[in-house]
Amino acid sequence: ERTGLKADNGSTVNWNVTRSSFAKLNSGVYVSGNSTFNNTGAMEFKSGTVLDVEAGSTFNTTVAPTFASGSQLNVAGNYNYTGTSSVTFGGDVNVSGSFVAKDLDVKLGTSGRIIFNGATTFAAGSSGDFIGAMVIGKTFAVESGSNGITLRDMDTMYRGRIMLNNGAELTLGKENAFKSITSEGKERNVNLLIMSKNTKLILNASNKFDQLYYSGNNNSVDVVLDDSSTLLFQGMSSTAESGNYLNITNFEDNRIFFINKELAEKQLTISATTKDGKTLTTEDFEFVAGQYTEGINGYWLNAVVPEPSTYAMIFGAIALGFAAYRRRK
Repeated sequence: ERTGLKADNGSTVNWNVTRSSFAKLNSGVYVSGNSTFNNTGAMEFKSGTVLDVEAGSTFNTTVAPTFASGSQLNVAGNYNYTGTSSVTFGGDVNVSGSFVAKDLDVKLGTSGRIIFNGATTFAAGSSGDFIGAMVIGKTFAVESGSNGITLRDMDTMYRGRIMLNNGAELTLGKENAFKSITSEGKERNVNLLIMSKNTKLILNASNKFDQLYYSGNNNSVDVVLDDSSTLLFQGMSSTAESGNYLNITNFEDNRIFFINKELAEKQLTISATTKDGKTLTTEDFEFVAGQYTEGINGYWLNAVVPEPSTYAMIFGAIALGFAAYRRRK
């Protein structure tokens, strides 16, 4: 049986208690029925307790709650934090609604799991610090004023990975929004896992990743480029030799870079729409040796430049056509 604080049937609860603690099994805060719960005090959720925000309802807080190991935060509605603090989740976090972090450091303890299947935003002044991998199933945005996301490698199977599933959309407004810290304390780029069809990476700032990794067959990612940002991958990996789709919107030369081109050249099926509306397919691309920033050697994914003989054939065909037109006149 659920016990604790409730807001339901379209009600609004303003909770201004300095400190609240929940310890009884299944107790906590329950917000349902298109209701709103406004909290201004510290809240402590111990093992077996829950903060549950159902679809259509909203939980607003100016003080970050604390979540012990074995507790749960379930967000199917809206969770808005507007304070300046940090929150550590020792238990499970399931976001299927809206989760907005502003001026908030979000940390996940070693015993917790966090799954983002809703609309999640890390806004100005916020940061994330998580163990292992991060699963995104809907929309996830790291805005320009954010301090970015750190994934800590604890030698788990899915260490240092951003996993895009169920057609997820990842928007990056911060430069190099993600980093991974290994169990030895070394910093590296994270892997980007494509786990379904129709995933999307919207690039509003330059970012680096380790592997572009396709898990499964016939999965795809649409990379949407802004006017100037660049994208680097260490290389490409996959569980299948074919059916790995990369689509690029607003394509331009010298925007997408691979340090290692071997598998990308063999296993990627590429399509693109250029900024001026032209459509390109795999045969229209080549990997051109060059340098990324900081003197990193590798290959730019660029459009094939026709050979001079090809131009000659094109202009010759135009000339013949014009001559035939003149004769008909």
